[in-house]
Amino acid sequence: MAIAPLGFFFEFIHGSVSGYGFKMLDAFFNNLGIVLGIAMALIIRIKQHYERELK
Repeated sequence: MAIAPLGFFFEFIHGSVSGYGFKMLDAFFNNLGIVLGIAMALIIRIKQHYERELK
């Protein structure tokens, strides 16, 4: 939950630097990417954990 504001932060910084402006849809997709990255990392860690147990 603490990482969700990171997507909004990235979008704010992007809008400030590029002059593109803050877009809520872009912030949503930033958050979606963050959540998918975390989920993939958890899946990989769990998989590696159980592979080590089986050896």
